[in-house]
Amino acid sequence: MTATAEQQTTVPTATTKPSFAAYPKHFQVNLVKLIIDDRIFASQMQEVLELSYFEQDYLKIIIENIFQYKDKFGTHPSTDTVDMLFSTNLKSVDTLKKTEIINFWESYKKNRKVEDSEYYMKIALDFCRSQKVLAALKTNFEQLKNADIDSFLES
Repeated sequence: MTATAEQQTTVPTATTKPSFAAYPKHFQVNLVKLIIDDRIFASQMQEVLELSYFEQDYLKIIIENIFQYKDKFGTHPSTDTVDMLFSTNLKSVDTLKKTEIINFWESYKKNRKVEDSEYYMKIALDFCRSQKVLAALKTNFEQLKNADIDSFLES
């Protein structure tokens, strides 16, 4: 019996960090494509996504550039703007990561479509929101455990 992506989600313990590692690489790549293409989804993800959830550094760099642009200019970048971001913001990125980003971007421009996009969006949002809830519960638990009732009541 094989587990679905939802069943494979691991709950982080003291020694594990939450990540998209339980999902195949194409899930992470498609998630980045959706964040680039869908402004509303990108805004939702920006509220709950941690870059550390991605396994590949080049995907983290892409998302970081998109979110920094959104923060700075208050709008989602167009495809042309992302092109310019990659040509100007990658000067300090090592050659391997830069090559991976360029390869991703060329592939993306040839095929932007993500089959079953609603499924990817739901899985990603559920995962990220769950991680935020778990982090809040852990913080509240630590405050209660340390008898820091005032901090607990403030949160």
